[in-house]
Amino acid sequence: MIRVLTADPLSLDADGLVRPVGGDLEGVHGWSRDAGLRAGPEVLRRLEAMGGLPVGAAVVTPGGGLSVPYLIHAVLFSREEPLSTPGALRALQNALRRASEWEMASLILPPLGLGAGMFDTETLAAVTLREVERHMAEHAWPSEVTIPVREGYEESVFRGALP
Repeated sequence: MIRVLTADPLSLDADGLVRPVGGDLEGVHGWSRDAGLRAGPEVLRRLEAMGGLPVGAAVVTPGGGLSVPYLIHAVLFSREEPLSTPGALRALQNALRRASEWEMASLILPPLGLGAGMFDTETLAAVTLREVERHMAEHAWPSEVTIPVREGYEESVFRGALP
């Protein structure tokens, strides 16, 4: 099941939360930076030990101080590779693979790449929902994906793109 909710990603409960990051593993949105801080110093140390990651990578850490057991850090861009549809799609696919490998039944998947200088909402909604549907048809996990969006335009576009 795919649900679109108007909610702050950090206010929801699930087995995992996808956190969009840059190649330096820093959050790319205010809420994703807050997620790193709230997860705690142990999680941040684990990320620092990994060093920079390539665009499209997705790595799992404990959720630390967050309400979710796991964080999936999905790399959308780096200094060497700017934000692009293929890179963001790789990050989304790999985040879904990590959720499946770790047998996460429920996943919070905020739109990856929304914001100033990023993707337009219509394109992102279509790509995201198509990829989540494809993944769910082929894998047992996750069986529930929640896409938290902002009220208004973002909500109407994502709800309109639901199957």
